[in-house]
Amino acid sequence: MKTERLYYTDAYRTAFDAQVVACAPCAASTPDAPPRYAVELSSSAFYPTSGGQPFDTGTLGGARVLDVLDEDDGRVVHVIDRPLEPGTVVAGAVDWARRLEHMQQHTGQHVLSAAFDRLFSNRTESFHLGTDSCSIDLAREVSADDVARAIDEANRIVWEDRPVTVRFVSDQEAASLPLRKEPVRETCVPPHADRSTSCTSMSRSLPPRAGPFRRGSFAASSAVAKEIVTGRSSQTIRFASCSAAAMLFAGTSRGRSIVADSAPR
Repeated sequence: MKTERLYYTDAYRTAFDAQVVACAPCAASTPDAPPRYAVELSSSAFYPTSGGQPFDTGTLGGARVLDVLDEDDGRVVHVIDRPLEPGTVVAGAVDWARRLEHMQQHTGQHVLSAAFDRLFSNRTESFHLGTDSCSIDLAREVSADDVARAIDEANRIVWEDRPVTVRFVSDQEAASLPLRKEPVRETCVPPHADRSTSCTSMSRSLPPRAGPFRRGSFAASSAVAKEIVTGRSSQTIRFASCSAAAMLFAGTSRGRSIVADSAPR
């Protein structure tokens, strides 16, 4: 049974109740590994590892959520440290600090990818969100000067505080939109829709996903390039981002320098 994904309609939701659909022990990685259990719910606010973005953590019925998996058949599987009884209703709580960090980085990545696309028609092939920085793999190589231009453009969009919205569309509507790539499968969304796409005002093309985003670009992040790695057929841009709104009030030397560098010119 497909899991209803609550983060599609409210990425800021961190508490929910859901029925336990199934619970089974996970295969042990080593003989002395602590037991883990795979749990399926009727609905979930936990974001699974998908599209380069790590999973949410938190608690589920008092158990710790250790991993969240996105199955091809539409199920979300939660790996927890103790079993839950199928048929019971349990309370879930998402770790907000981790979710917020991922939302900021995810939104910031789309702003930066849109800048490379708009300025140089250079698409992002893949994205990875790490603990200290993020990276995007561009379709082709760009110069250091062009990277600086894209960073400036991305930070200009951040300061304009453009709205970020998510909407649900049918297959027919999706075919008429300038999607960056074709959605690979249908997902469990509200009854009025059978396909989802994120629609932002930051780019002329739309990414077909509805993971957690911030509601405005200013609350997303300002970007600072850290490393450029060129491969045979692509180029990786490794960057750091942090909340522009938070930096204005943080008063740290690192925050002040980034704000100064990223202000509109």
